Amino acid sequence: ERVQVVVRCRPMSHQEVMDGRQCCIVVDQQEKTIEVSGDGRRGSSNDSNIKVFTFDRVYDSKCTQNQLYQEVAHPIVQSVMHGYNGTVLAYGQTASGKTYTMEGFDDSPELRGIIPHAFEEIFSHISQSQSSDRFLVRASYLEIYNEEIRDLLAPSSSPGTRLELKESPDAGVYVRNLTCLTVHSLSDIIRLLMVGKKNRSVGATLMNQDSSRSHSIFTITVETSVEDPETGLHIRVGKLNLVDLAGSERMSKTGATGDRLKELTNINWSLTALGNVISALVDGRSTHIPYRDSKLTRLLQDSLGGNTRTVMVANIGPADYNYEESVSTLRYANRAKSIKNKPRINEDPKDALLREFQAEIIRFIGLIYVLKLMNSENCVNRLKAQLSGDAVNDLTKEICTLKNEKEMVEKNLRNLRQQAGCLRAEKERSDEEKQKLTEQLLKQLKDMQPHYESFAKEKEDRDFLTNKLRALEDKVLHGSNNDNEKLVEKAKQQEEELALYQHHIQERQQLDEERQRKIAELEVKCSTMEEELEMKTTKFRKLMACYQQSKADLASLRTELQDTIHEFHRERTDLLLSLRSLEQQHQLKSLVIEKFIPSEELAKIMKRVEWDDETERWVFQSMVANFQSGISPFIVDPANKQPLQRPASAVGRSRP
Repeated sequence: ERVQVVVRCRPMSHQEVMDGRQCCIVVDQQEKTIEVSGDGRRGSSNDSNIKVFTFDRVYDSKCTQNQLYQEVAHPIVQSVMHGYNGTVLAYGQTASGKTYTMEGFDDSPELRGIIPHAFEEIFSHISQSQSSDRFLVRASYLEIYNEEIRDLLAPSSSPGTRLELKESPDAGVYVRNLTCLTVHSLSDIIRLLMVGKKNRSVGATLMNQDSSRSHSIFTITVETSVEDPETGLHIRVGKLNLVDLAGSERMSKTGATGDRLKELTNINWSLTALGNVISALVDGRSTHIPYRDSKLTRLLQDSLGGNTRTVMVANIGPADYNYEESVSTLRYANRAKSIKNKPRINEDPKDALLREFQAEIIRFIGLIYVLKLMNSENCVNRLKAQLSGDAVNDLTKEICTLKNEKEMVEKNLRNLRQQAGCLRAEKERSDEEKQKLTEQLLKQLKDMQPHYESFAKEKEDRDFLTNKLRALEDKVLHGSNNDNEKLVEKAKQQEEELALYQHHIQERQQLDEERQRKIAELEVKCSTMEEELEMKTTKFRKLMACYQQSKADLASLRTELQDTIHEFHRERTDLLLSLRSLEQQHQLKSLVIEKFIPSEELAKIMKRVEWDDETERWVFQSMVANFQSGISPFIVDPANKQPLQRPASAVGRSRP
């Protein structure tokens, strides 16, 4: 299934109203569209600045916190309780209302955000479940500040500790040494949220006095154990990630300097990496998804294209001076709509702590039960006195079985103790070997000490002789002919400098010649490219003219085709009407012939008519022509071959 994307527009702030800002956002909840106008006036003549985007759901400033949660986050939380992974992600420009959407305010229940509502629904679901169901709820809270992962639930003795990302085939990407606490009630998890909010990095900018300077992820893991009388125990693990991203910022608007500028750079970098991941997931041709470009994208790897049901809440501001940021946010969210995830139920994972806890509880209960039976001989004797022989035998067998199980438990315990003893002995043995090796190295070092001392003494003697030789050479250089030698040395040095200078001049000349040659080649190449550009421009213009002509011809052909189709339908309708009329006439004439013309006369007529293909008409043959050709136009008597005479009419009646 694809990532669900919703957009929420906050109301105008008091400062924006005081500054006389215009609203450039139009929200159509029926059509699920967002219209952004560049000049702040809807339906203006400059339609090029009007952008329209369509999403799964859109909300204006009248949307309440409860409505947003019920329609957006509630399905995700429900799926987490059934074993799916879920992520609710808030994205948008700074001061667009992301933290308000995710956390809200604690002053009133109507102002609480998605995170407190999710807490309430999780524990409400647990309280309404069957008594046989078991739940284990764990929570962790981290932030990504300047590309460093910090544990917001860490003890006060180690605040802001940097954590590392690790990856394993079973657990995927996880944070090493991240505090993950088990919670038992709604008050426990709300207390953890309050602790994390106090430790989170927050700062003031020109656009927001309480701007979040880091990305935060609150993770809730819910392990559910359901007892099925037919199939046995089922364990499902669902993980809910509640992500509050830091807002994208512009330095010119926020006035960021110093630490705020560094935070801005890292925030925009991680959001850019997130955008690159979304673009790569949407583009079907990309073979590499750059999850490793940022720690944020690595932590959200499953939420974007993995085993998670994800919903993104894009927050925008309505003021016209944020037009570019709003359009950028909407484009960002519009691309995210095409991401396909593959969520599945996490059933019976290897690291299900709930199963381990239940197994330990059952094992301890069994041991206690065995010990009680073994230490209650009086109870057994009383049962023997009350029960029959078969029952006593069954009970005796059961006691023997329990004794055997106890012996097996004791045997396993002895084996474990033996293994622990072996491990302890191996450790002591390794410590002894380490001690022996250390003593051996110390002994070798002690044996080598005289050699080191003699070597150091030889080095001192050699340095002493070298210094003495250098002093003697200095004395020789400072003899009586020292002035002449200085002049010779100075002249030699000047000659070397002159040769070096001439060499530099030659190299510079060669470089100048090479540069001139390259410039000439570039000029020739540039002129050639200009000619080629002019030729291609001319060709492009011709092709554009051909394209425009073809486009016009195509439009004309389309119009002609539409006219032809219309004419065809009209003619077809006329033909059908004509055919229907002819059919009616044919039926009428056939009925007249059948009812009013005798069959003998009809046969005579059919003998005389002939179809003419040229005129497409029935033509009566001439009776005279038929008589001359030997074909009698009269009915012939078969006895004497004479034409039959017309019968005389009855008295008072004319002949037929």
